[in-house]
Amino acid sequence: VDQGLLKETDNGCKIWAYGGDYGPKGTPSDVNFNINGLVQPDRKPGPQIYEVKKVQQPVHFEATDLSTGQICIHNRYNFLSLGHLDFCWRITVGGMEASSG
Repeated sequence: VDQGLLKETDNGCKIWAYGGDYGPKGTPSDVNFNINGLVQPDRKPGPQIYEVKKVQQPVHFEATDLSTGQICIHNRYNFLSLGHLDFCWRITVGGMEASSG
């Protein structure tokens, strides 16, 4: 979680401030707190959290041959099978469900 305090700028905008944001330009900062994490100081998710969720997901699906309906399922768990998961699928055409299972 980012560590920052809500601060009002000279032009009235509210920002999450940290370190060097307090004091005149050039105020020293140890650069430990940069407001660049996955969760903002108000506990709202940052936009990059959705990319991390996708990149780190433990199951990956790859189209092998879509004309025959074949896909490859990759298990990225280190010590688990996929036995605890239930899979379902849906094919949509123009936003309408054409087939599912």
